Amino acid sequence: MTSIPSNSVDVVVSSNVHCSVDNSQSVLKEIRRVLIPGGRYYFFEHGLDEPHTSRYKWQKFVNKTRLWALAWHGCIFTDFEPELSKFGLFKYKGKRYTIPNQSMVNFPVFLVSSHYVGCGINEK
Repeated sequence: MTSIPSNSVDVVVSSNVHCSVDNSQSVLKEIRRVLIPGGRYYFFEHGLDEPHTSRYKWQKFVNKTRLWALAWHGCIFTDFEPELSKFGLFKYKGKRYTIPNQSMVNFPVFLVSSHYVGCGINEK
């Protein structure tokens, strides 16, 4: 993205990106660089479920064994909200939700049923 001038983009939209990049913080930094002041970053990311659930345990298992990453081009289940909070340069609203009634019959869909969706506003 370095070919995009700084402060030149009104809106950035990403979907299921942060699970497959080596450094979410560098991606967020680049998004912030290209956004105009007040520009918006809309995101939709799958991630880790709540820690007490069986889905969370399966997600941790496939992360540890690297099975999911091998099958899905490097995807790792992470908790995206703390990544965005840690970045701290966006004013954002987000919501974590889980698609209900996903059984293990379709295991890949079961694993990616937890999401975080929201909008960050560049506060330059």
